[in-house]
Amino acid sequence: KKENINSKYKQEIIQQFLSKLDTQSRDILYLYYQEEKSYDEIAIIHESNKNTVWTAIFNAKKKLQDMMSRAGLENMIEL
Repeated sequence: KKENINSKYKQEIIQQFLSKLDTQSRDILYLYYQEEKSYDEIAIIHESNKNTVWTAIFNAKKKLQDMMSRAGLENMIEL
């Protein structure tokens, strides 16, 4: 039960930080992690190419990790 609470707490914290990202970064991370879309699928959705999607995911994760690190929560998640 304690693990369940910790998991819920982590999800809430992550959601708070995700909400601070720009729309495109949030959308790309959502498609990749929640919808489990491939780089190719995301590229089609965003009318882009696979390399651009890879870079966008990398940059969005970096932004999220930087924000969490500044808040002292760098060890909360691994992306």
